[in-house]
Amino acid sequence: LHPLSTGENNTLVSHLLPIEERPATMRQRILERAEGNPFYVEELIRALIDGGTIVHDATTGRWQATTGHGELTLPSTLQGVLRSRIDRLAPETRRVLHIAAVIGRVFSQSVLAEVARETPSLEMHLLTLQQEQLIRERARLPEVTYIFKHQLTQEAAYASLLRRRRHILHRQVAEALEHLYPERIEEQLGLLAYHW
Repeated sequence: LHPLSTGENNTLVSHLLPIEERPATMRQRILERAEGNPFYVEELIRALIDGGTIVHDATTGRWQATTGHGELTLPSTLQGVLRSRIDRLAPETRRVLHIAAVIGRVFSQSVLAEVARETPSLEMHLLTLQQEQLIRERARLPEVTYIFKHQLTQEAAYASLLRRRRHILHRQVAEALEHLYPERIEEQLGLLAYHW
């Protein structure tokens, strides 16, 4: 896909962020940084909201900037935006996201639950990740599965793990697959080899 045109970018930002104060300056900084990438635009706006730079006024129903345009700091890369959003998650929710990232872009709740056995309220963390629009439910049958909203989100979560932690989680995922699906070992040999 080609990058969005200036007009398309402005329309996207207007729909995502109907903000009253200093819209032109903030919009311009967002558009310059995103360079026509709609996913980057969306993630930059989410990062500004998560960081408290943009807040929702419940009384007026509008979004407002809390800082002047000179104080606006935007991460310089899409990976930086995604990592900052991941870093702002509560520790247990971030841990669930990291486990999911090791499992893969598409992951089943049963494998996640097996690896994250010691994590209380797994469903609550999954709901939070959906509300943060980092993952979404993909299917309910034959089992509940989720997918990362974007491949880059999964990659950013995976890359933020230390190599040693990744190795431990890959081993746990392989063991979970063998334990949960013993009748499907043959058809999952490639996946098991990847995790082992």
